[in-house]
Amino acid sequence: MVPIGHTHQGSEATHYYAEIMPPADGKVTMYLTRTDAYEKSQPLQIDAEEILAYAAPLDRQAGLATELVFHATKDGDRAVWSAKIPESLKEGSGLSVVIPKLTLGDEWQNFSFQTSSVPPSDLSEDTTAEDSE
Repeated sequence: MVPIGHTHQGSEATHYYAEIMPPADGKVTMYLTRTDAYEKSQPLQIDAEEILAYAAPLDRQAGLATELVFHATKDGDRAVWSAKIPESLKEGSGLSVVIPKLTLGDEWQNFSFQTSSVPPSDLSEDTTAEDSE
């Protein structure tokens, strides 16, 4: 869970979070959640169909980030946001992802997170092969 920020409506605050899933099938996936003044967590639905992000390898010292676009799909009563990891970013120790602008509760928010660029299933297969040698 990555904290995004909060907004105030009167005397109450709403806090926003992104749940980042480990990369799988060449995609980074996240769910958006909010908690109200009573700490009740709820799926967050937003009107946007896409969320713009920028990603760079964790092991790169400098250079330009690569644009990622998270697209919404439905998973029951909540939206699932996923972005395809470009081939140029699939190798290396992981990714740093920045979402520079997201409107939540009528306010702009921004946040960042880090994630592995190698799907966990690939890591476990490599580890199993190394352990058996």
